[in-house]
Amino acid sequence: MSKTLIVGDLHINERSISELEEIFDKDICSIDADRLIQLGDYYDSNFPSALELKFGTNLAKRLSSKYREVIILSGTGTHDLCRGYSVIEYLQEVKGVHANKGDFIEGVDLFCGHFMLYESALAFGSANMGIGDLSKYDKVFLGHQHSPQTL
Repeated sequence: MSKTLIVGDLHINERSISELEEIFDKDICSIDADRLIQLGDYYDSNFPSALELKFGTNLAKRLSSKYREVIILSGTGTHDLCRGYSVIEYLQEVKGVHANKGDFIEGVDLFCGHFMLYESALAFGSANMGIGDLSKYDKVFLGHQHSPQTL
């Protein structure tokens, strides 16, 4: 049976790089899995600095050497889109990394996305799906809200 590791919004910015390095060293890369899915907001800005791009690229390379498959969701918010283009799309040049241009991926029993549901506490009218739309999946993981909520 394959294992999937799911990681929420990273928001890579110059101030968070050392903390993210520590988290990935101690907590994430120590977990054995076949696949890693990152739920969007990879960078904090849709204009990442050279330092942020370097860190993000090196992290993607590290993850692709650890996990057989790495999927990074682009999302549709202000963090990953610049003038209609995904700022993470270049990460597909890293072998083993798939930068998904949309804000969700789905499998037979798994749905991962980067948006809020109608029922989310912080949706404020921005949602485009509800719990009923996802009822056919055994497991649903959503990023974007930044605070845990069980629906």
